[in-house]
Amino acid sequence: MGYALAAWEVRDLLLIPSFMFSESAVIKRKPLAATARRAGWVGCNLDLHRIAPEARIFLVRTTVCEPRNAAVPAAGSGGVPLREGTRSGTLPKPAGADACATNTVITSPEEVREKFRRVKPLKDISVTQRG
Repeated sequence: MGYALAAWEVRDLLLIPSFMFSESAVIKRKPLAATARRAGWVGCNLDLHRIAPEARIFLVRTTVCEPRNAAVPAAGSGGVPLREGTRSGTLPKPAGADACATNTVITSPEEVREKFRRVKPLKDISVTQRG
């Protein structure tokens, strides 16, 4: 049992300007029990679905596609079908073919600043007017 620190990676990192959190996005939790160290403390959860999509600025975003071996190989071949335009038959199944391929995109600082500039005017509008 253990883990490899080298395998740790940031998959999704999201920036949401503080002025974009509406009251409907903050969901109050029940207070901690009287026996808890911080008895009576009340926390909250944030419902990101209640925040405008324009206000969700991804710094790092990872997408996962279908498994590489989604196509069904010929019966009994144990391989992956060849692409169109190649010899008939199958190739040996590549290592990790059952895993899903991932694509990680890091947003440029310029693009992050531009997306923030677009929502910044909302900061001067009251929460009730923003909705």
